[in-house]
Amino acid sequence: MGILDKVKEQADTLAHKAQQSVQQGQAKLDALQYRRAWDKAAAELGTAYFLAEKRDGSQAEVAEKLAVLERMASDRGLPEGIG
Repeated sequence: MGILDKVKEQADTLAHKAQQSVQQGQAKLDALQYRRAWDKAAAELGTAYFLAEKRDGSQAEVAEKLAVLERMASDRGLPEGIG
């Protein structure tokens, strides 16, 4: 194997490792964004429940917020660290 072949092999290996790192970073970012969306939906459900129980909120609002979380869990599962 000539020196150019070795250089090309090393470049290919580095490119593959870089691509793996990008994919891992994207997966972490996606998981973080999903967790934030989940937390926001859960907070909205909690607020709707509180208002329905203690103020003049509606049970329909609670059901709507619960349906959002159910859809999220059905589509993508629970975020990491929940359940």
